[in-house]
Amino acid sequence: MASIVRIAGVMARTGLPRSSLYAQVKRGDFPRPIKLGARAVGWRVEDVDAWIAARPEGGSWRGDAK
Repeated sequence: MASIVRIAGVMARTGLPRSSLYAQVKRGDFPRPIKLGARAVGWRVEDVDAWIAARPEGGSWRGDAK
């Protein structure tokens, strides 16, 4: 059975605010949530982790790339 994470957990895992997450879902750039109830949605942890893993790695904030 897949683990489900709610919006607060997705925001914590990705570092993105709610509005950005839903904008990316709308554009098709982030996994769609699954309906949990009449007013509740969640995301499969595996989908969120795969999205995170697919992001390009950033460089150093100091500019000294290794």
